[in-house]
Amino acid sequence: MAVVLCRVWHAVLWSLLLYRSAHAQRYFNVSIPENTTVGWLVTNTVQGRDHKIVSGDQYGRFNISGRDGSIRVANPLDYTVDSVYELKVKIGGYQAVNYTYVVASIHVLDVEEYPPVYNRSCETDGSNLVSGRLINITESSDWIGRDSTGSPALSSASNLNENYDFELHHNDLLQFKTDNDICDIEFTVILETPRKVEDLKKMFNAGLTSIQCLSPTSHATLDVELTKISNLSSQAAPFQSGKDTYVIIGHVRNIYTRQPLDFHCVAHVPSKSTIFVFNSLRGGTISVSFKAVVAGCAEGRYGGRCEKDCICKSGARCHSFNGACLCTPGWKGVACDIPTPDVFIRAIPQERNYISGNLTLVCTAVNVENISIVTITFRSTYTNMTETLVENTSNTAKYQIQFLNSSSNGVYLCSVTTLDGITLQDRYVLNVTECPPNRHGEHCEKVCDCENDAKCERLKGCVCVPVWTGAQCKMPCPAGTFGQDCQEHCRCTGTELCDPVNGTCNCREGEKCTKPERSNTWTSSELYALSALFVVPIAFMAGVIVHKKKWGQTEEKTGTNVPKQPEQKEEMNALLNISRDTMDKVSRWELKEDDLVLDRLVGQGCFGNVVLARLNIPNAEPVMVAAKSVSAARLEQEGDAQWHRDFYREADILITLHEHAEVTDGEERPVHPNIVRLYGVITESRPKRIVLEYAAQGDLLAYLRKSRDNPNITLKDLAGLAVGVARALQELEVLQIVHRDVAARNVLVTDDNVAKLADFGLARDVYTNTMYVRTRQAGRDEPLPLKWMSIEALRDGEYTCQGDVWSFGVLLWEIATRGEEPHYSDVARPSCRHLVWVLKEGGRLERPDGCPMELYRLMSKCWHANPHRRPSAATIEEKLDNFNL
Repeated sequence: MAVVLCRVWHAVLWSLLLYRSAHAQRYFNVSIPENTTVGWLVTNTVQGRDHKIVSGDQYGRFNISGRDGSIRVANPLDYTVDSVYELKVKIGGYQAVNYTYVVASIHVLDVEEYPPVYNRSCETDGSNLVSGRLINITESSDWIGRDSTGSPALSSASNLNENYDFELHHNDLLQFKTDNDICDIEFTVILETPRKVEDLKKMFNAGLTSIQCLSPTSHATLDVELTKISNLSSQAAPFQSGKDTYVIIGHVRNIYTRQPLDFHCVAHVPSKSTIFVFNSLRGGTISVSFKAVVAGCAEGRYGGRCEKDCICKSGARCHSFNGACLCTPGWKGVACDIPTPDVFIRAIPQERNYISGNLTLVCTAVNVENISIVTITFRSTYTNMTETLVENTSNTAKYQIQFLNSSSNGVYLCSVTTLDGITLQDRYVLNVTECPPNRHGEHCEKVCDCENDAKCERLKGCVCVPVWTGAQCKMPCPAGTFGQDCQEHCRCTGTELCDPVNGTCNCREGEKCTKPERSNTWTSSELYALSALFVVPIAFMAGVIVHKKKWGQTEEKTGTNVPKQPEQKEEMNALLNISRDTMDKVSRWELKEDDLVLDRLVGQGCFGNVVLARLNIPNAEPVMVAAKSVSAARLEQEGDAQWHRDFYREADILITLHEHAEVTDGEERPVHPNIVRLYGVITESRPKRIVLEYAAQGDLLAYLRKSRDNPNITLKDLAGLAVGVARALQELEVLQIVHRDVAARNVLVTDDNVAKLADFGLARDVYTNTMYVRTRQAGRDEPLPLKWMSIEALRDGEYTCQGDVWSFGVLLWEIATRGEEPHYSDVARPSCRHLVWVLKEGGRLERPDGCPMELYRLMSKCWHANPHRRPSAATIEEKLDNFNL
């Protein structure tokens, strides 16, 4: 019996050991780049049979093929979607209980400039589709040669394009590369045909090695270089291996496909060379013009010859340049094949909306399970009231707006709530202000039918150009009148004729007359100036008399000059529309002028000054401060009222930020660590001053420019300063305060390298005034930082916290360039109207040299045309903290 029990116990122990070994787990780690191709072998260390991935791969990025148990990539990877996969692989045997687990930890590595970015500025719609070619030359001119004197040179070939055909054929090698999310194309061509190679050799030996082309219409450029490479490998040049290879290298920049490419090219020829097709040309230039169109590739194809296959799925669009996928709502990943819960609202029609038109809003939930309710709500721009428009329990809700008008403007919010209480939202902002073409009136009920190049405006109807008048601008100006609406009167005498545009007097044809030195015209502006000659002196004398009388009364009472009494102050503030709440708030921060000891001027601009001073604080050590005040130049230019309003605006914002900040510095008043500290204001005397903390290292712009010569200051250090600004913007978001001028010049750097956001409105050009362009906005003529402003601020005067995020993207660009002034490729200092056009066409600041792609991606996200698609300040801080710069 004992022997039997011993054998049974031995069998049980042996079974337990076998079971444990059969269910043992093995672990291993492996790393692969995110641009790994489908089918790539990840590992073949998994051995056994009947393999199955049981967890860790929710979206099927991997599979196990064959009986060897090798793990391979099954679908495109994307680091931003998932960077680590913990695959649990079950390996079974003949018996159901005989299996093991293998856990594979697969780390996806971030690859610079991957995945490709879908750039709408250079997308193609297929309307110019030409089979097999992305770019098609539609028309070209003859090559024209001119010698060094500018005289035409005779050519033995009337048309170089016809006699020396460089049209690419199938066997010619073409390497095609795009600069990810910038609309540029780089190409390299190696020609096969011996005749072409010989022609290139002649050009190269003659010194014709480069050609520059410019498209005035689209601002695109084309640079072509001809170079010689010796002993190129047979793999790179199978047609010319073992001998000199002539390679054409080209770079096309700023390809905006909505604009025609009408290139004009010029090549310079050395003075001692003769081009073989221009026998008489010895030195000078060769020029040619041609027109091209970005044709685009057929569906599912991309590349220079449309030779590459797109990987886009789920109805995503494929970019013809780089194969980037534009995902439809509800899908993500580099191939748009990973489902993600999403909610979006779209407007039908999608084109421009006009008053009196109709609009349908469709709110749709994609890949959202357990939907409880779908709602469309509306918050009016004018009343700020919110109302629910429609509710539905399916995944779609629709609402139709009939007869659009100003009361329709506002935010339409699409909300989807699940049974689990999760809410997803998207919004559509409607701002309809214009009538349909050729209509005008309050409700666009009238027809314009303007003639003679007149414009149709909503409230005015036909606005005539000078020379014409009448409701439809059909009637010429009556004799003796000229100008806009024929409102000016001519003063020509005798037989002189009055120009109907500008009123100048000219002799009749064939007659002699004496022309006046100036236009014989009293324009409205001249009449105004003439009246000023009389009115201003009279008003000035009256003011002197009244002022002297009041001054005498004051001196009789006190014997000295005293500040305005409180009642006078309140009258002025009421006149300038400054609220009593603002005045009470400012008065709580009033300082005594005697406590401020001025030292020296540290910043000066056209409209503001900053003075270094010492502030004496009761029962504490004196501190060095910066005292801001308005300059005399601004007072002379804008008068008392405007700077008075700006002063109280900035003081109000700073006080609000300080009284609501969450972080304290251990003293009586709280202060956010990344917002410049306010010590107080001086309003009881001239000049009024805002007293702030003094930052010894000055503004960030000067700090960046000094860092160019300091190798110890790295991009990572500078990005740390940007993190501080992002934290300051979060504080502004909480309090719903818009800065309107987030830029390096308006960020201060302290002794311990802490960035502090400053300058909320009084002296926007203390450090420089070259960044601002005077323009009229909201009926006010003021200097605006155009290159830092969002597209909605430039176009509509709409300032929001999302607009500050746009400006922050420009600040990052300043950091990446160490303090360069932002510049767009087509013009150095664009006007407001021109810059709006550039931004609407997708133009953005280019990636600076040496700027990491992940940092430029963040900038580009800040410059999204849709404000609600821009990252929040908190997201920006998180990304900057995680960057490996």
